[in-house]
Amino acid sequence: MNSPFVNFKLKPGISRSLTSAALLLSTAALINAGESKAAGFECFLSSLSTCGGLVGDKNFTNFSLTGYTPGSMSKIFVDEFDGVWTVTTDFNPDTTGSLNGTLKYNVAIVGTPYTFKQTEVSLSGFATTGNPLLTSTITGIDGGNAFIADVNTSPVKTYANNTKSITVSQQFTASSPRRLASFTTSFSQEVPGPLPLLGAAAAFGFSRRLRSRIKTSAAA
Repeated sequence: MNSPFVNFKLKPGISRSLTSAALLLSTAALINAGESKAAGFECFLSSLSTCGGLVGDKNFTNFSLTGYTPGSMSKIFVDEFDGVWTVTTDFNPDTTGSLNGTLKYNVAIVGTPYTFKQTEVSLSGFATTGNPLLTSTITGIDGGNAFIADVNTSPVKTYANNTKSITVSQQFTASSPRRLASFTTSFSQEVPGPLPLLGAAAAFGFSRRLRSRIKTSAAA
């Protein structure tokens, strides 16, 4: 006697549902692989020579700070959430007096087909319009041209080409008695077009194998 647990046949509607479910699961897995939360890191501004690391598929290296002596608890925080990478420079305590400093580092995409899409700069502090001023100059493989993202005039830069590595040179200034609390640079990425097709192909192959197993079980 055949076991009731293996001797059954799927109706066409159920088979189509399984195919659709496999497609959705495969596509979702590929999307989540690019957007899931990645572990970040933090460094004291006073010891940037040892700062750096891989966050998701973004490798942050060669941090340096010139023109400003930070407080003992001032830090850099590098993190990622939902496909956006952030580098936050936090002054603890806030800056005092007039200052003109520069933060530099490199960031490169490794191990994935993604490319940079946009860079955005922002700051927080006690300031009137345009003061303190944060200027971020990021040179990358974007048609071979350097560009400027200025927090007070044009804070967002959209990449035109397949940029995978950039060098950040971020100048921050404040005039006494203004105080600068922190500034942040964020990076978003471009998802390559072929990935959904790959997901569909993977789902199709999975559904074929599933139907083959069901037919084998039904014929037993």
